[in-house]
Amino acid sequence: MRRSPQNQQALEAIIQRRKAELEARNASIPASEVDAGAALAVTTVLFNNSDHLPDFLASLCRQGFPVGRIDLYLVDNGSTREHAARIEALANQYRERFRSLHVLTQANLGYGGGQHAALERAETDFALITNVDVEFPVDAISTVLAFALSDSESVATWELRQQPYEHPKYYDPVSL
Repeated sequence: MRRSPQNQQALEAIIQRRKAELEARNASIPASEVDAGAALAVTTVLFNNSDHLPDFLASLCRQGFPVGRIDLYLVDNGSTREHAARIEALANQYRERFRSLHVLTQANLGYGGGQHAALERAETDFALITNVDVEFPVDAISTVLAFALSDSESVATWELRQQPYEHPKYYDPVSL
């Protein structure tokens, strides 16, 4: 099957229109909605990849959203002693910055099993399920919370783009 060059042009036009819709929508979300005291659970699963944790934690602490309203769940899925010790050390270093910080240690139940363990314990209205190799832009959490607060109650999930390692898929800039 041959692809027409007009397909790419049409897709680009749709993307530009959707970006304009997103900008108009974001302009209508009052900052007070995000700053009204909402708490957020942030979860991540680790398995012998604690080398990403310092950048992950630092990017969370640079957020415009107050990290004192974040319950952070670090799920260690059976890492080696070296990685487990590093996770604990970093958790102890950052613990006071967050509303709460939990290290859950368990056998390797896979990514989904690790996220499930964290979400079972979360007591917030919103949860952000993440990969540990994510580095959050300064406005990421405020933006997604503002979006969630203004979205229809029939919508249950939103997906953010991932930096610095993007997953290869198309994201609608309005619906996310």
